[in-house]
Amino acid sequence: MKKKACVIVLAIVIFVLFCLPLYARYSYITMLSGGLSIDSYGLANCTGLIIPSNSNTRTFLTVTLEQYNNGSWAGIESWTNSGSGLASISLTGKRYVSRGTYRVVVNAKVYDTSSGELLEDVSYTTSEKTY
Repeated sequence: MKKKACVIVLAIVIFVLFCLPLYARYSYITMLSGGLSIDSYGLANCTGLIIPSNSNTRTFLTVTLEQYNNGSWAGIESWTNSGSGLASISLTGKRYVSRGTYRVVVNAKVYDTSSGELLEDVSYTTSEKTY
């Protein structure tokens, strides 16, 4: 009986430590994601998506294409969109790129509609793509 109880407690601890942080990551955002693809002609397709979780907010979404050069990342183009309430906000930007390594940084800023206070400022970075 004690052995079974220990196994159950251990399973609960593992669940709390490894699973819950995946779902409780943001306070005012249900989901934040982004993507990067580069076709054979060098056309980079940069995407961002945010789903807010609070109706009394205004959200700004910025998608930035970055290039790795001389040991650091530098933004080469950005696109912005915004929305209010619970409406999801998506954004797609396109740009031709030269040979190199790229990534996309998706930034979301959530403001209170009444006070204008910044409630959350979070970013998501995609994996790198080499063209």
